[in-house]
Amino acid sequence: MAIGDDVRRPRGESAARTSAADEAPHRPAGAPSKSEQARVAILDAALACIVEYGWEGANMSVICRRARITRGRMQYYFPTMDDLAQASIDYLNSEWRDRYFATLEEIVRTSDRFEAGIDAVWRLVRDPLHLAKQALEAKARTSPELDALMQQSVHVHEQASLDATRRIYPALASLGDQQFNLTRNFVMVFMEGLSLYRFDGEAGPQRDALIALLKTMLIDYWRAQGASTLNGGGPVAPPPPAAAPAPSRDHAAVRRAIDLIRQAADILAQTD
Repeated sequence: MAIGDDVRRPRGESAARTSAADEAPHRPAGAPSKSEQARVAILDAALACIVEYGWEGANMSVICRRARITRGRMQYYFPTMDDLAQASIDYLNSEWRDRYFATLEEIVRTSDRFEAGIDAVWRLVRDPLHLAKQALEAKARTSPELDALMQQSVHVHEQASLDATRRIYPALASLGDQQFNLTRNFVMVFMEGLSLYRFDGEAGPQRDALIALLKTMLIDYWRAQGASTLNGGGPVAPPPPAAAPAPSRDHAAVRRAIDLIRQAADILAQTD
């Protein structure tokens, strides 16, 4: 998707035209109008094209074909590629936030929020929406224009996600923002790397072992910070012995956990 490709509104598409013409005359309360449905269909198509073709390959023609809509119709909703790009990024972050919030609601109903939360992050990083986020973030590293567009949207959505996570884990959040943000970011970085890493051999068992190791290290970390329970989630217990050895309470165990975190970070830094 080429940022800056300014496509003018085609002749005959009057600026005075409103979406009212697209709406059903007797639309049920709360039901999206045809105009809203068309807009969402375009944004869904844009995200699907980003995942399949990458940012550069997701041009207007490709997106039109995926959405089964004419170019003129698309330009009615998004006159320029810059408009479509910003709307796609906002839509992606909004959809991702909704999915994240829904996942948090599932975690609240579990008996072990701590372990369930880590497992949920692993599911989220394999979601197609996350693949679109990865494609955009990778391209933004070399595209100042795209990076600027993403920064306009990401802060509000990230803050909302962080606040929601604090509400799910109040006991951990009460120990300090620095510790809470550090571990939350570490889990995300770890899972991002794990989702991209190419294993030699069967990947599933190796990934499961690394996730079990991550849980053990985080338990050691939070115990060292003084955490003993999670609000509504019961004791901060180690994973089952079959998955990973139970951590001890002494400082040597904490130091070992930190060393393992560093080793895991070094491995993930080698991902393609």
